[in-house]
Amino acid sequence: QFSAPDGVALDDAGRIYVADTNNHRVQVFAPDGAFLLSFDLPPVPAGTQEQDEDEPGDADQSPLGKPFGIALDGARNIYVADGAGDRALVFSSTGALLLSFGTPGRAAGQLKQPRCIGVAPDGLFLFVSVRKNDRIQKFDSNGNYLTQWGSRGQGNDQFGWPVGVAVDEFGNVYVTDWNCRIQVFDSNGTYLTQWGSFGTANGDFYYPSGMVIDSSGAIYVADTFNNRVQ
Repeated sequence: QFSAPDGVALDDAGRIYVADTNNHRVQVFAPDGAFLLSFDLPPVPAGTQEQDEDEPGDADQSPLGKPFGIALDGARNIYVADGAGDRALVFSSTGALLLSFGTPGRAAGQLKQPRCIGVAPDGLFLFVSVRKNDRIQKFDSNGNYLTQWGSRGQGNDQFGWPVGVAVDEFGNVYVTDWNCRIQVFDSNGTYLTQWGSFGTANGDFYYPSGMVIDSSGAIYVADTFNNRVQ
């Protein structure tokens, strides 16, 4: 059973990993949908959450972690963006916690409502979308901060609440945001290209969110308020 599931990912055997957001857990299923296992996110350490000055009583603030974006590496480690805990978490394939990184805030290496996480093909780099800070941050596989890019706005290398992140086989980073477009960057954050605009026609978006890239390089986008996938 689920309560407001948000993220989903597949491993190389077709197993399905679901961020069961309001149940504060990740569930894993066989390709035919048979339940395999479930594990809870660890509690958010007391006193670590940052209250929003512009949004008192933010609904995402919870004593329990809330998984949103979810990703896997080649070893089937599970990477989770915890939007309530202002952190990123890494679990083994059996649900054992391996790593937690990020603290609430807006400084380099800090997170504020992370919404999605992408993993480079070699598993060495993690890219986290930070919704409230309008930026992408890059970390190494140990959770050490490396670099960041983005700011609020509508220009190149700017975001209006970045949500989805996906990484292709070359390490390029694709980002959806509520400017109704997809932007593409190299692995160090250099802007490469973009497409999309607000609308309902084919190729337009209305608040795109989750995104995945398959082995052929095709990009699947949840075009949220157009109620479709492109």
